[in-house]
Amino acid sequence: MIRRFQRLSLERQLFLSFFTLCAVLLLLFTGTTLWLDISRQRQSMDGVISNTAAYVASLTPVADMLERGYPDPQVRQELDAMSQTLSDLDVILVCDASGMRFYHTSRQSGGETELTGDEAALLQDRDSYITTGYSTRGEQRRAFHAVYDPQGELVGFVMVSVFTSEILRGSLRLTCYSLVLLCV
Repeated sequence: MIRRFQRLSLERQLFLSFFTLCAVLLLLFTGTTLWLDISRQRQSMDGVISNTAAYVASLTPVADMLERGYPDPQVRQELDAMSQTLSDLDVILVCDASGMRFYHTSRQSGGETELTGDEAALLQDRDSYITTGYSTRGEQRRAFHAVYDPQGELVGFVMVSVFTSEILRGSLRLTCYSLVLLCV
């Protein structure tokens, strides 16, 4: 192949070399940009789920509900409205310290115990964290936040999550756009 390249005229060699260099640089630039965009999108999603979990955990009615030990219809309505408004979120979950569910975006899941091990760090003096977990509907990116009563005692936790398939779908969309632009 090298001999064949050397037999070409100098003008063709320069053209092919320049074209190859441009194609490699374009692929490198597109790949780097795509990787940065996907990383930025993931960080943004982590910020959304973390901030939402912190907000729900800071609501006084949520702490009051967990202290009383039974679900509150008004809190459920507020969280339902929030869940519908924030379409990027898939699950909002409120549990007491023993893992009993007081709110879940899916009503069929209400009242079941939620302790799966993901919340262990939260229940051991960490206020919040983000992790990747698994549910019956697939892999999730989860943000946990502790809920405290007015005396500062841990009364439960909030988990907000998004299914990783949604993140992957967005990444694939970005990849397709990049490939189309590269081909043009």
